[in-house]
Amino acid sequence: GQVFGKSKHSDVDSGVLSPPVIVLDKPSEPVAVRPIVINVTCLDARNVPTADDGSVDPQIHIEMTAEGFLKQTANTKTRSNSSPIWRQGFNFSCHPGSTENAQVSIVLTLQSGARQVGSLHKSVKEIVAEEYIDQRFPMGPGGCDARIVIEVCDWGEADHGSHNRHQRRSSTCADTQVAEVEGFVRTASGTAR
Repeated sequence: GQVFGKSKHSDVDSGVLSPPVIVLDKPSEPVAVRPIVINVTCLDARNVPTADDGSVDPQIHIEMTAEGFLKQTANTKTRSNSSPIWRQGFNFSCHPGSTENAQVSIVLTLQSGARQVGSLHKSVKEIVAEEYIDQRFPMGPGGCDARIVIEVCDWGEADHGSHNRHQRRSSTCADTQVAEVEGFVRTASGTAR
């Protein structure tokens, strides 16, 4: 089949992203391929160590990579304590055919000295299989950890802020207010970045 329409990275047109359409053998029967939307919500961290100069200014950097696609990145706001509370969520999108090699990386850093404290790497294939992950992940020495929620959203949930299709306790797909994500992405409010 052939892909018609805009390139996968320039689908921003009047503030609306449209999924690519793949036309199969019969041009009269187009099939829309909707991207997989993954919401990563950084809730908080505990026991973040201090930098060499005694300061503590943690931030979480999130990155999604998929072979053949632009890297998508986002950062939480920097906080000035060893138990930061972020409650910031970010939506990332991935073509269903690229989940085999796609990965989400979450890195906790101290901004002063640009020191990495710890990291977590999850394959998109694993995230899609689990659909919903809400746990504390070890992020460094001395019991440093971060509570991260990762969930797969329907395109419509990220688009229109509807409730999660499985009515889970969390509806971070619908509740995401901040989406400072670069690349092919949609925010929960439906505006393109």
